[in-house]
Amino acid sequence: MLISHLQDLSERAEKTGCTVSAFLALAEITDSIKSIKTSGVRYELDGGYEGAERVRVAFVNADWGEYTRADLFGVLKIHWREQDTIGHRDILGTLMSLGVERKIVGDIIVGESEAFVICLPEMADYIVDNVTKIGKLSGPVRDDSER
Repeated sequence: MLISHLQDLSERAEKTGCTVSAFLALAEITDSIKSIKTSGVRYELDGGYEGAERVRVAFVNADWGEYTRADLFGVLKIHWREQDTIGHRDILGTLMSLGVERKIVGDIIVGESEAFVICLPEMADYIVDNVTKIGKLSGPVRDDSER
């Protein structure tokens, strides 16, 4: 199923210039991408930063040009007090409770008092507007797509 979906994206890129998948686990793609037949189309795996575990596959027609990361990714920043604790599971659970499917969200990078959520750019505003609480903590999520 994944191979046929990726093949379809590749064929559409021949006609339209560029097509991009939703987020997929890199391990999920590795074997499948080798089976895709591309003529005049190159593919790139990009998760928004080097070493991403969840990536999008961009098929680009050589005659079309390039895409920008801003076209492919929204970056949301979540910040909390140092004495509080939020984990990856808390953030992902909050997103899932909003009805956001896993294929909409890339990596969630959690630090000591902040986290970054990489998502489809068209979903960034929806997430920012609807997340009011993560775990036991309330507070805003900010769209950092311009960074």
